[in-house]
Amino acid sequence: MEFLKERVAQAIGVNHNSIQSWRDLYINGGIELLTRHSKKDTSPVL
Repeated sequence: MEFLKERVAQAIGVNHNSIQSWRDLYINGGIELLTRHSKKDTSPVL
């Protein structure tokens, strides 16, 4: 999964750790939790 995570991150211009964080949010709360998640300068890009 590490390789895929890095490729996805590179394709959308984010750090690979963001991919893992977004995946965890989705697993724990579905699309609702994922779309509520945001930080000061970044938002999930779907």
